[in-house]
Amino acid sequence: MRQRGHAGPQSRKALARGYTLRRIDRNDYLDEIHAIHTSSAERQGRPLDSAYLRRHRYPVQPHCTCYGVFDAAGRLAAYCNVARFGNFAATDQLMGYKNGDGAMYLLLAHIICELIEAREVAWFMYDTYLGARPGLRDFKRRLGFQPYRARYALV
Repeated sequence: MRQRGHAGPQSRKALARGYTLRRIDRNDYLDEIHAIHTSSAERQGRPLDSAYLRRHRYPVQPHCTCYGVFDAAGRLAAYCNVARFGNFAATDQLMGYKNGDGAMYLLLAHIICELIEAREVAWFMYDTYLGARPGLRDFKRRLGFQPYRARYALV
């Protein structure tokens, strides 16, 4: 991720601006998460799903880990809930403020590096690639995501 056109420069920009990252319990940040959800009426050119507009507690999910990125003032700026299923992991929820500070790159780059270092999963899925709008597709490309067709069964 050191090359130009990849996530490294954006991640370093976030770090230089004082962003930090740690694992979180989403229920400890309900107001902050709701503020992120309601900070923009549109996401990826579409109206925000109404489920994101409701403030609610999250169920305990033993197969999930949630990560939060905090700005220099200590405010939650982005979060990602990652679910693990056998040999693959997937983003369950991922959202942040639309501010260009690189927090989303820092968040996903850290998660990807942690998954690689743990050597517990072979695949990491972040929603659809080919159906994504150009901005999201470029974001995913910078993070190393590529389209794959996969078949799996949860048993």
